[in-house]
Amino acid sequence: MIRQLLLLACIAVVLTACAGDPSSRFIPAADVLYRDAHTSLESGNYLRAETKLKQIMAHYPFTEFSVQAHLDLLFVLLNLHHPEELSEEADRFIRENPRHPEIDYAYYMKGLAFFGPDSNPIRDMLEMDAARQNVENAKTSFRNFSQLVSRFPDSEYSKDARLRMIELKHRMARHLIYVAEYYMRRGAWVSALRNAYEVLKEFQQTPAEIDALMVMVRSYEALGMDELAEAPRSILAANPDREPVVLERKREE
Repeated sequence: MIRQLLLLACIAVVLTACAGDPSSRFIPAADVLYRDAHTSLESGNYLRAETKLKQIMAHYPFTEFSVQAHLDLLFVLLNLHHPEELSEEADRFIRENPRHPEIDYAYYMKGLAFFGPDSNPIRDMLEMDAARQNVENAKTSFRNFSQLVSRFPDSEYSKDARLRMIELKHRMARHLIYVAEYYMRRGAWVSALRNAYEVLKEFQQTPAEIDALMVMVRSYEALGMDELAEAPRSILAANPDREPVVLERKREE
């Protein structure tokens, strides 16, 4: 009788504790949560999808549902424009699933996380070139895509990554020209030249090469170094059909 009373008392204590603990409330089965998350994802309700996917990862770890939820979460975070969290979750997936057959997808999503410029309604309205902004995100995206391409050259995502890397190189090169243009307007010719040389060294075969040559001609002329201006001037004269992408072309040749 005493044992029965003690058992009932213990059950009462457990039930009371559970009733006061929100984390102990009923959690749907993993497959139910995943169907809910997938439906939300398909309808574009990314906030709800995020909640459900994180519930799966928290309550059903070390299961196939959790692994798939983690992969789906990367796509959700991309659409929610959370680049830092997306990058962290991609790194976490790579650490926890080093031999997963879709690990290349995680690397690809790391590249996409910082690929697009931050949303800026004023810039979009004025159709301003994203290269005018800070390009640190572009550099991060380029490094992340480089990891994918070097580790998984035959991945189904590597072809797109290579194309995006070309666009990123063009963007970073244009940024250097915008900075050079800024220096030229202020008469900081040596600083302008440094940016031009960086374009020619790091971003060869990009359209901004023409701009870099123009910066060199104008800067050397302004510094009274006509002999040094002759080489870039000759290259411009030999490429009359190539147009600059930032600067207005004058008669550099």
